[in-house]
Amino acid sequence: MYLTLCVVSLLLGSVISELKENEDGLLELTKDTFDEGINAADYVLVEFYAPWCGHCKSLKPEYIKAAKTLADEHKDVSAKLAIVDGTVETDLAQKYGVKGYPTLKFFRKNVEGSIDYSGGRKSDDIVNWIKKKTGPPAKILKDEAEHKEFKDSVNDKKLNEIVIVGYFAKESDSAYKETAMSLDEFQFGLVTDADLIKKLGLEDGQIIVYRNFDEKEFKFTASGPLGIGKLIKEASLAYITEFTDETAPKIFGGEIKSHALLFCNKADSADLLEEFKKTAKTLRGRVVGVYLDIEAEGSARVMEFFSIKKEDGKQLRVIKMGGEMEKFVYTGTQFDETSLTQFVRDVLDNKIEKHLKSQEVPADWDKENVKVLVGKNFKEVALDKTKDVLVEFYAPWCGHCKAL
Repeated sequence: MYLTLCVVSLLLGSVISELKENEDGLLELTKDTFDEGINAADYVLVEFYAPWCGHCKSLKPEYIKAAKTLADEHKDVSAKLAIVDGTVETDLAQKYGVKGYPTLKFFRKNVEGSIDYSGGRKSDDIVNWIKKKTGPPAKILKDEAEHKEFKDSVNDKKLNEIVIVGYFAKESDSAYKETAMSLDEFQFGLVTDADLIKKLGLEDGQIIVYRNFDEKEFKFTASGPLGIGKLIKEASLAYITEFTDETAPKIFGGEIKSHALLFCNKADSADLLEEFKKTAKTLRGRVVGVYLDIEAEGSARVMEFFSIKKEDGKQLRVIKMGGEMEKFVYTGTQFDETSLTQFVRDVLDNKIEKHLKSQEVPADWDKENVKVLVGKNFKEVALDKTKDVLVEFYAPWCGHCKAL
């Protein structure tokens, strides 16, 4: 009996010894250590990765930094960050529905239950998301000093671009807390002391988005979580935002699906950007204003998508992203607020025809029995309701097309 217990103890010890933190402070989990790893802390965020994945490589330094921040600065939070090589631990990847890399899952000491990580890819985003999931949705601000420190955190761009504070003494704060719980990317504060609200010169039931751009305070009241969330997301975007890899998810992940994109040389376009900003402000809530520096390397793929070259100079495009993306091209020569606003408004009001990339209509397109169609005459000919039209879509290099 004693010998059996010793053997069992040795076997258990060998399993336990396999669960370890690597030199970066991350738990390296396998199918043999996964269950134990999930129970190593109250909360565990697991990244399923592939060694060849470029996005995983980009995330790695931020993920490591987040683990270190949690360990060094948030000792009160029992949380660990872990990694699983999905190309090796294929059974685990299949069990948790991993379809791409990186995939991040959040566990609360329950290997059978997890939620998808929905935060950003920077270390601060990861830490803030975990804090939101492990603590109250909104931080209680008890006095003027705490209130000032919280709202002034937007002045340190390393911390927050915006923070939201709700002021609820007698008014119900349930919708506000529900919104705070659902918007993981933002930090929420809450003032419940009626005397403090009065001292701050504010009203019960008011919500303020404090920002480090445009107007520094965005005040409103709303009756339900959908209204509050929509207004906060709207306020989180500057009137115009420069397109970068970091801002792309915020730009294209919002509820507003119409975007005005200004292509320009950022270095010498201060006046132009100011005019464009006025347009975006006028049409706020209907369109997202975005500008791209044509000299920036990261703009190249977007410029190629819109068939824009550096030598084209400043250009304006509007896109509508519904079921099918529609593009609209500004052909005017004036780039002042009035001209830009009129064009964008006309697009939004469906007064402008969408742009179709097309060759010019050949002069002899109608000469032969088989007519030649391009984008500019396709609708007129192919969709003519008075005729039945058979259209062949072909590629010049296609052998089957040549044979046909």
